[in-house]
Amino acid sequence: MDSDQSKESEYCVVQDATGKNRFQCKRCYRQLSSKHSVLYHLHSAHNMSPVKRAKKKYLEDTSIEIPRTTLISRRQKQGPLELAETSTSERSSIENAVESATEHREMAEIDINIDPTSVTDFSSFDFNEQHSEQICIDSSRDFSDTEMESQSGIWEDVLKNKNYIRNRYLQDNETITDITDGSLYRKLLSENDFLNGTDNTNLTAVINTDGVSLYSSSKVQLWPIFMAVNELNPCARFARENVILAGIWQGKGKPPFNTFIGSFCKLMNDLYDTGITEKLNGEETTVKLKVICGIYDLPAKAAILNMTQYNGSDSCITCEEPGKTVKQGKGTSRCFPYRETAEKYPNRNQAGVKLAMERGTERNRIKGFKGTSPLLDLKNFDIVSGTPPDYMHGVLLGVTKTLLYKWFSSTESKKEYFIGDKVKLISKRLNSIKPPESMERLPRDLEKNYTHFKATELQAWLIYYGIPCVEGILPNKYLEHFACLAEGVYFLLGDKISKNDLQRAHILLDAFFRNFSNLYPAGSCGLNVHNIGMHMVEYVRVLGPLWSWSCFPFEDCNSMITKTVHGTGDVTKQVMKIKEAQALLRNNLPLIFKGKNWKNLKPVANCEIAGAITEVPKDENTNFILEELGLSDTSCIKKVDRVMLNGKKMYSGSYTRMKRRICNTFLTKRGIACSVKYFIFHEQTQLIFALVIPLYLTEYRIGELRAGKYLFTSTACDKCKLLLVNELEENLWYIDPKVNGKIFIAKMPNSYGHSVFK
Repeated sequence: MDSDQSKESEYCVVQDATGKNRFQCKRCYRQLSSKHSVLYHLHSAHNMSPVKRAKKKYLEDTSIEIPRTTLISRRQKQGPLELAETSTSERSSIENAVESATEHREMAEIDINIDPTSVTDFSSFDFNEQHSEQICIDSSRDFSDTEMESQSGIWEDVLKNKNYIRNRYLQDNETITDITDGSLYRKLLSENDFLNGTDNTNLTAVINTDGVSLYSSSKVQLWPIFMAVNELNPCARFARENVILAGIWQGKGKPPFNTFIGSFCKLMNDLYDTGITEKLNGEETTVKLKVICGIYDLPAKAAILNMTQYNGSDSCITCEEPGKTVKQGKGTSRCFPYRETAEKYPNRNQAGVKLAMERGTERNRIKGFKGTSPLLDLKNFDIVSGTPPDYMHGVLLGVTKTLLYKWFSSTESKKEYFIGDKVKLISKRLNSIKPPESMERLPRDLEKNYTHFKATELQAWLIYYGIPCVEGILPNKYLEHFACLAEGVYFLLGDKISKNDLQRAHILLDAFFRNFSNLYPAGSCGLNVHNIGMHMVEYVRVLGPLWSWSCFPFEDCNSMITKTVHGTGDVTKQVMKIKEAQALLRNNLPLIFKGKNWKNLKPVANCEIAGAITEVPKDENTNFILEELGLSDTSCIKKVDRVMLNGKKMYSGSYTRMKRRICNTFLTKRGIACSVKYFIFHEQTQLIFALVIPLYLTEYRIGELRAGKYLFTSTACDKCKLLLVNELEENLWYIDPKVNGKIFIAKMPNSYGHSVFK
């Protein structure tokens, strides 16, 4: 007998008259010569595929285990969990959530820290059969489902931050620290405006949408709409759990923006006019919401605004510069030339944009517009100031990546700026640099990977790696030109931008724009270069620092969504279910979250100790330490490698487990740069001291504009110093490209590491 006969109920093995085994179909009793033949017969004649045969077996015999994939499919067909009816006492719901977390292990690892109060309820808005598209937009009720009062301290944080913002406004502080210091936000704080009043509870938001390819072999895309609330402090604002998913679309190509964005604008208008009423801090409170700007890449912006793409005439939303066509290679390209003040085209305004949109058609475009945009329906929204050029796509993935290509691509080998023949040397310098912990991505081999650099890598190259790596290799005029871009962007990324910083950034970026066409082919001077040289500084005045309205946090959320969905169907439903599962897990199984913070911290007087406490080494510094602390021996002092100060991790040079990073360089409160050898724990006073080597810094300058002076060259002092650990204020970049013993030191542009470096 065939060993599979007991497992297969659709055929059996019989013997014919000659005694040979035959395979007989139980449905039509036809006898065939082989097992393969009878299986093929079942599939073709009786439509019994292997899957259907297996399903029939476990349906008829309860002793056979149901396949795991079938269980998942059944659970998906049951629809999303109803969180409102779920209780912590319902064991089955918790078990389902745990099983869901096991199935979506990547979801649990990547995004299990999403706060359930940020999860919104989705309702199907429309289904367009012609395009097989699914659109989901939150109703006005759904915005209230964020339930700020249930998030630990989040509403208190909003109120505290709103009070701080108002005090800065009343003090007329001209330093720009956040989007709330921009002129657009401050206008809303003026009398009788949206945010005016000491008891005002209204909020503002930045929105973003962009296409995400779901599969490499298909044109199917996902277009989520994200919102970040500006009244949260920056660290909380861009955290995944606080970025609101307000809408989502799935289909081939781009969505029908009039329907998709138009529906979203209706929702925002309801929130702007009537808001939602929630019980916050025990009181019924009405909260309204206003969108102040939207961040998109150039193709998405052109589609949403219904205007010419970035390589066409009149494609700048900020001014009426038409650009011009120039020869490039065998074809032509649209360039945006530098113009002196008297020749510059005027800036656009809301009234002019609205008129051009109403008059423009697909065949007869008016100042670049092909028709109206759904953003016109968004109440009290200025399209010109509300759609700035994105820093991530424009400066990094646009201009910085273009410069890398021109320097290293063999197609540019006959140009003066070509340094591709030295790429191995430059790559060696790059790989010798050890970034601090705030830079998640380590340097990669330049020769193999420069065309595939991520935005964070391009940012590190622009601000930190580029100048030290190509110094002495790239001709000085090109190095100075690059340094103008690097220093100008550095100032605009700050968290304390003064008038002088803005003026300096304007001079540098204007020089970068002016000289671009003189140094590189005119066709390379596209819309991104135009935006950097003409408009970037003004948008910082209007909207605050670049990091406060960049696509970085939203791209992070896009990545999270694509990593947590699977299959080839309508993944918008999966997003809903995953969000609800995350909420359930967060509420009922908090220990499943894998934190990255240090454990077993020992609190002392001025910080917390992490790791082992060992004996102080007896070296040339021992007598100096004893003298500074007034001790006769080392019996009451210990050596520590790591400490945590106000939630910030601090490493010393003696921490040897970190091989490819240098995290022991700091700036003190007195403005002195230093390198920490190790920390000292004084047992009697319970204080932590830092044994440091002071660093002498010299401003680095290139060319007539002295560009790049945010970098410093460093030499170490011979004598050590002893400081209280709370004297150390911020981490510095220690950049050693292994060239003639030259060490570079650089400050980070702002203190919100996650907002700049991912």
